[in-house]
Amino acid sequence: MMPVYSIWIVAGQKKNTVSTWKLTERTDGTPGEWGEADKLRLMILGFNERSGYQEGEKPIWNLLRSLFSTTMKVEEKLEILERYDVPVIEDVEEEVLDMCNLGRGVYENGQKSGILLGEDKLTYRMGRLKEAMIKAGRQQEFLDAVGNMKAMDRLFAEFGI
Repeated sequence: MMPVYSIWIVAGQKKNTVSTWKLTERTDGTPGEWGEADKLRLMILGFNERSGYQEGEKPIWNLLRSLFSTTMKVEEKLEILERYDVPVIEDVEEEVLDMCNLGRGVYENGQKSGILLGEDKLTYRMGRLKEAMIKAGRQQEFLDAVGNMKAMDRLFAEFGI
């Protein structure tokens, strides 16, 4: 029986790494009752999708970078697949297109979430600053600073917000 691998792909790592684990069985029952545990493997491919191709690196890194790229065109991705002898038939082309759109969608959703988080934080800080400036009797100064981020940043720093 051949080993069975569960492969996890983790992007955003500082460098490309391959980690593997082999399961072993410990039982108080009948050994091997649930199958051959020593045949189960876990592999984690941690990769840096922003790194460029490096001479002599394992082909998997270039393949992963291309498949998960949010900037590479579909044609470029298909060319890389062909370079690694992945048969590019109509089904594969559609799947690559889906992956391109998926990667782009994940990127755009992350961007939107980041913007919303930033807006929420700014709204919270503005509310706290407004309260502090009203207590200090400086309402007009607050109103004058709204829309001027340089002035707002100065006031945030002054009030420790």
